[in-house]
Amino acid sequence: MNGKRPWIEEASVGENLEGEELQNHQPRDVESQRDLNAEGPTKKGKSGSISNDTVSSHPQEREEVVDEVTIQDLSYATESWQGFKKVNEDRFINQSKHLLGPVFGIFDGHGGTFTAEYLVRNLMRTVRSCWKQKNQSVQASFENIYRTSCLECNRSERLKAQMLSLAEQIREIETLISQSHGEEQVMELDVLRKELLSTTEAVQREIDQIDREEHERMDHYHKLAVENETRICDAIREGFIRTDSNLIQRQDLRDGSTALIVWFVGYGTKRLRFFVANVGDCRAVLCRYGKAVPLSIDHKPDRPSEKQRITQSGGFVGQIAGVARVYAAAGAGLALGASKTAIYLSVSRSFGDVKLKFPSPIVSAEPEIAVFDVEEEDLFIVIACDGIWDVMSNEEIIEIGLKLFGDPKAAADAIVKQAYRKKSQDNLTVSIIEFKSREPQAAAALEKQSRSTNPLHATTAAEGSSPINNSDEIDMFTI
Repeated sequence: MNGKRPWIEEASVGENLEGEELQNHQPRDVESQRDLNAEGPTKKGKSGSISNDTVSSHPQEREEVVDEVTIQDLSYATESWQGFKKVNEDRFINQSKHLLGPVFGIFDGHGGTFTAEYLVRNLMRTVRSCWKQKNQSVQASFENIYRTSCLECNRSERLKAQMLSLAEQIREIETLISQSHGEEQVMELDVLRKELLSTTEAVQREIDQIDREEHERMDHYHKLAVENETRICDAIREGFIRTDSNLIQRQDLRDGSTALIVWFVGYGTKRLRFFVANVGDCRAVLCRYGKAVPLSIDHKPDRPSEKQRITQSGGFVGQIAGVARVYAAAGAGLALGASKTAIYLSVSRSFGDVKLKFPSPIVSAEPEIAVFDVEEEDLFIVIACDGIWDVMSNEEIIEIGLKLFGDPKAAADAIVKQAYRKKSQDNLTVSIIEFKSREPQAAAALEKQSRSTNPLHATTAAEGSSPINNSDEIDMFTI
């Protein structure tokens, strides 16, 4: 380890809380020792939340930027450590405001950081462009709904502030009535009190009407997402492929990266659809009433469908150092020469990795896309790089997230520390996205889990397999 403390974090590049464009794409070393048992470790990663605050006398109005959509009652955090590796090649994005809805992603680089950083800057920008180029009328419909929602929610906030003022006036009048001794004065005050009560009822009816119409708007937004599911998937797919095509044109490209994004389409957790797009072996898992629900499937070379695609493209799959790897003719000894190098990759899909893209794309950047609706029992989503999943099972990670529900930063921190204790040899990055309004469901799920006679036990991703070693973990090596 060259004397370098393995728990020193190298902060990953990510979006800021408002989803604004990155100002600095370079990783930075944080030279501070990690006490794995400390309750208050040094700040690291990214976290944030979007919530409905209690109405004050001067409510903060929602922005009417209808191109960028946010979700109320969403909380998230990302933790990223370099672990036992010399450099942290992981990158991530947390864009709480984005076209159609928030997007979160992890990019697990190998052989360098250029590709992962390129994805941070360009992947969703390209997806966005692909969507807008072909779906202008549909986008206008989404924007009209969200624009009306912003305006009406701002009006609702003002009415709620008015309700607080009316309630205070009524209390003051009732105090005066209780202190008055003259019958005429009491009658006058009572008339005023009734007028204020009538006004309060009218304002409340208006608020209720706005709420009913808002539910209808959310339903309409969700209906649009369902009706245009294929269009959204096409934009994601085209954006991924176009990004990789632009990337591999660079003559100096030497590395690659996997990618996984979770893209929410909606602006409320009660009517919300999300798209999971995966290239490689990062993974997304949902906690549904305390149970782990996989949202993606790892792209490993020995997965039957992937192996068939690779061999049909002229590639090879073999076991090297105990790990299934994909390689080209050079790796099979069929095209070795003075200027030829062979790359052996442990994932079957990735961005970059030029030597496995030409002359035939043995490794693909086309994403597998899955679509889900958020249900009432859904509590949070975990997305993480393979350094986490190599040593921890879906169930173990969900158990940690459930116990720490309400504090996604603490949950992400606990997961990374646990993976480090289990001797994962890779970088460690995990993002937690919580649906904040689900505290009662989380408490019920945790109570049910505590009564279970078969508590969750940690296993590695490959059930029953022995702990990984350094040679197994390396994503890519060359000969």
